[in-house]
Amino acid sequence: MIKVTIGDRDGVLWLSMAGHAGTAPKGQDIVCAAATMLMYTAAQAALDMCSRGELEGPPSVMLDDGNAGVAFRPEEGAMEKGRLALDVIRRGLEVLGKRYPENVAIYVIGNGESRGYTEEPRA
Repeated sequence: MIKVTIGDRDGVLWLSMAGHAGTAPKGQDIVCAAATMLMYTAAQAALDMCSRGELEGPPSVMLDDGNAGVAFRPEEGAMEKGRLALDVIRRGLEVLGKRYPENVAIYVIGNGESRGYTEEPRA
């Protein structure tokens, strides 16, 4: 199971993933490949925002096998752009989770509270 957490709290936006889908052997798992590509896209979006001077500092990016994350703090004027980027990624993950509900669980935490958080996956 891939467990995804998407967060928006205290000016920090983040996406983290842990686990493996387990639908096929390593290197052949299309669910893991799809989730990984969405994580790489989120990381690149944060790096692009940084290169444009839209973040308060460099993003935190970790891309390891079975454990990945990206966190960044947009400048005040770029917060909506950062939220939009993560929302697009979230929608992609939700589509993946609806197609493979036994393999992808999505949790959303936001704005200082557990808004949208549920013990059950959103997908």
